[in-house]
Amino acid sequence: MAYLSQVMQINQNINCMKRVTYLNFILTFIILSACNSNPQKEIIGLWEQHFVGKTDVRDVDTLEIRFENDSHHIELFNKQEGYEPVFSNILFDGKELTFKKDVNEKTNYYKYVLSDDKKWLIGTVETWKGTKRDIKLKRIK
Repeated sequence: MAYLSQVMQINQNINCMKRVTYLNFILTFIILSACNSNPQKEIIGLWEQHFVGKTDVRDVDTLEIRFENDSHHIELFNKQEGYEPVFSNILFDGKELTFKKDVNEKTNYYKYVLSDDKKWLIGTVETWKGTKRDIKLKRIK
């Protein structure tokens, strides 16, 4: 009986060691994943523009946001003849995105906050006319 008791104790110790090893593996994976995540890449993708409330805007811009050479780049994805905006002063701190858009000598300033679910950029645009409008971008890809 003493021998059987010792064998059972050894099996319990082995099972405990397996669980500790498994938990250490999971914890290591979580820590390494957190270290490798780059908040600058949170907004990479295609974003569809939506004005909030009443608007006279008929066209919907789709923006492509990329992260290359340690900086963000924005381009109009659904290009149209005669409408070639230039995006500059692009800054993203992991939560807030700001940029300037110049089109045909008219400048608009955008300021967005990334939603917690990372599906929306919600903010305002200060237009070349001096008015502020609520605007949001919906992640589509």
